[in-house]
Amino acid sequence: MAAARPRSLQTLLLLIILLMIIATQAGRVSAQQSQYPTILIVNPLSPTNSSTFNFNAVDYPVNSTFTAAVYISSVTNLSAWQVLLSWDNSIINFATAWIPTNNVFEPAINNGATLIETSPETDIGTGLMLIGCTDLYTLAYPAIYPVSVQGEALLFYVNFTVAVTPNANQTLSTDLNILKQEPDNPTPGYLSTFVYIYPVDTETQVLTQPGTVRISGSQAVIQTIVDVSVTGISFSEPQIYLGDNLTITTSFANNGTDLENFNFNLSETYKSTGVELVTGSMTLLPNSTDYYVYTWNINSDLSAGNYTIEAQIPPLQGQNNTQYNTLATIIYIGARQTTIQYLGYLISVVLESRLGILFIIYAVAVICFFSVLFARERLKMRRSKIS
Repeated sequence: MAAARPRSLQTLLLLIILLMIIATQAGRVSAQQSQYPTILIVNPLSPTNSSTFNFNAVDYPVNSTFTAAVYISSVTNLSAWQVLLSWDNSIINFATAWIPTNNVFEPAINNGATLIETSPETDIGTGLMLIGCTDLYTLAYPAIYPVSVQGEALLFYVNFTVAVTPNANQTLSTDLNILKQEPDNPTPGYLSTFVYIYPVDTETQVLTQPGTVRISGSQAVIQTIVDVSVTGISFSEPQIYLGDNLTITTSFANNGTDLENFNFNLSETYKSTGVELVTGSMTLLPNSTDYYVYTWNINSDLSAGNYTIEAQIPPLQGQNNTQYNTLATIIYIGARQTTIQYLGYLISVVLESRLGILFIIYAVAVICFFSVLFARERLKMRRSKIS
């Protein structure tokens, strides 16, 4: 894969086939997703399905091979996928990648579909690999056999070899990253890692859980610092009303030394009553940041007032400083007024102003003037009757 070429011919052909198949159905059926699917890297030798690969240079000398597995989770009606991996070539080298028979499309293959895959393409100079596939089901119209995954399903395996031997007290590491966009790609909105969700005919973005490869010298001691934090909460609108949709963007950071996978929750509190809005999870490489977007459909039956929006990360194992695990901010949610209420509001604003006070004084003076005139006229009428 040349660095200047965003997609290979094989990848383009795969996507063209897929688009031709589903274009006939696009617009006739609508699809909604409650969450983005997640593509994650897993160490198959880890009993906990960790995304971290820790190797000792004695057991893994130069040219030793290890395998990383790439899975997808929480996806409905998957019809195609593409993944772009990156790594540091000075630490590890690409060996091979393949899609096994027990991949995510296995149920479709068992029912007569044909797997259409692209050969893995690599840019050895920059440490990039692109791979993807779809399925073709000629016994149906359109010729697609989408699959759904509740837990996790395998996409592909990739083998790497160790490229360096650290000093006895040294530890070398590289991120095994899943790139959503190719580095230095000038195309706005272009996605390098994505999925197609039938019947939508556009690329769907994904959440990612990258990996970390660490190679330690024979006497190296790995010092781990666990330090995650909530760094910001922002809103899509500066002024919001009951019944509106408010988009809340929450930012997170991993300032520690290791890859961290953590849960978080977002809640709203009015006065002393708190309600959980959403819970989620995130994986961050060391010294990296990411964000989570949530759309809150504000119930029109709620009360207008100040609401506290709070994001919280439960303390992680080994985390000593949890000061920044929680962040809160306040937003005022108003109530839209009826026309009569709004007119009353405008009148009250006018009357409370300096001009309004002068108007009140003038109105009182006019009323008093005409009251005196009216009283004098009545008095004249009585005197005329008596005379």
